[in-house]
Amino acid sequence: MYKIKDRLTTPILIIETEVKRDDSGRTYTAETEKTEQVWAVWKTYGGTLKQFGSTVANRGEKVNVVSYEDTAEVECYYTPFLTDSSHIQNLITGEKYSVITAPEDINQLHKFLKFKVRKMAK
Repeated sequence: MYKIKDRLTTPILIIETEVKRDDSGRTYTAETEKTEQVWAVWKTYGGTLKQFGSTVANRGEKVNVVSYEDTAEVECYYTPFLTDSSHIQNLITGEKYSVITAPEDINQLHKFLKFKVRKMAK
């Protein structure tokens, strides 16, 4: 049976979101007032390397741009409140993150969740 190996030392706030449409017809994700605080294992590995390739129009040469996204892997006890569209706030740093992988219900036992988050732009 799966067990979380590390201590749950990071308080996180799960913020429910909903999809809204503005006057021009574009959709965006808006945070609601519904929140839930849980304790989690928060692991960062220096971010995720992201590489963009583009071609310079004048010369036809390819230019690669490399950037790092601030990401983290999170493990916590199961909560049905958390979805793949939720936002997460790390209550130690105050930074907000968006969930980028659907929360995995480990062994389908409704005991533990594991997912990955990406830091949101301010």
